[in-house]
Amino acid sequence: MSTEPSDPSEPIMPTTLKVVPEEARQFHYTVGTPDWHFALLLPPRWRPTAGATAPVEPSPPVWSLAQFHDETRASGPEAEVYASMVAREISAADWLEEFFAERSIEVLRRRRIDTPQAGDRLDALTRRPSPIGPIISRWFTLKDGGHDGARILFVEARARESDYARVADDLLLIIGSCRLLQPSGWPFAERLRTASAASPGDFVIHYPQSWSERAVEPRPGEHVVELLHEYRGEPVGQITVVCTRDVTGPEDLMERHIKTLMQRGLTVSRSPIRVMSPFGGLEAAWERREVASEGAVGTDQPPFDVHMSVGRRGDIWYLFALLGVSKARIRTLGGINERAYEIVQRLLRTGPAEALQPPPGN
Repeated sequence: MSTEPSDPSEPIMPTTLKVVPEEARQFHYTVGTPDWHFALLLPPRWRPTAGATAPVEPSPPVWSLAQFHDETRASGPEAEVYASMVAREISAADWLEEFFAERSIEVLRRRRIDTPQAGDRLDALTRRPSPIGPIISRWFTLKDGGHDGARILFVEARARESDYARVADDLLLIIGSCRLLQPSGWPFAERLRTASAASPGDFVIHYPQSWSERAVEPRPGEHVVELLHEYRGEPVGQITVVCTRDVTGPEDLMERHIKTLMQRGLTVSRSPIRVMSPFGGLEAAWERREVASEGAVGTDQPPFDVHMSVGRRGDIWYLFALLGVSKARIRTLGGINERAYEIVQRLLRTGPAEALQPPPGN
């Protein structure tokens, strides 16, 4: 199976192997600290490249753990495993997208793969120029968390464009088989904090510790939680959670929130409400994704993203809203904001107090 290009002349991107070669062999990388030990499958004729541990361009700091090559072909296919650390919680997919953007790497196709708690992974096909002709690369990401930062491991398997079709399955075998040998079991880059309420409805939310909870003036019949993300002392993201009974429907609650943004001088776009899969014990859920600016909303990357979801459990309604730096303008900050918003929703617990337990290992 593959994701077919719209242009038949463009490289294919296979997603499954018809058969794993019998001669494929397992390679274990056990150099240095065990945190970075990994294993992958090497196709026949592939070998580790001796002494290939030179660091690549740091920004953020990235280094090469190991390189591999097809020993039967001069200037032939290669693979490389890179490593990086991130201090704030972000998906491996958004991290790799930023890596591509910083280096002006052309992305031909991408496939985001959802994981239950660690955030999206990215499977991508790229093209870049080189002295020996265009290089086609297949990429894949792994992420393993920790209370003091997460490890990002990403694999690049590459070949000249003229050779790519012949070795596409070999490259898929390499990136698809890479795994960490000693994962921590904690999927986040940070510890999580909690906020909760018992009225008007029981709920607990979890959020990364780099975010802070801001005091909110009580509103009759509502419980409101506001979370703030700051970067270099400046606010770059805000998540608002509202729990209330006094609602006529999801659009009513979303429009109330948009009104508060307008009172702050923002102009917010308008998009249809979409039904989404319920989460956190909710019985039904809806969502909207908007953009906002201080003035008319144009098409040239408005400065703010506005994401909203509304859920219902019995007669209790919940709003989850993100206002943050536009991901289209600053991908890393936007990715950190979106990831926190995702965690707040995915780890939501509603219902009787005895059911409101924190995630294990925090």
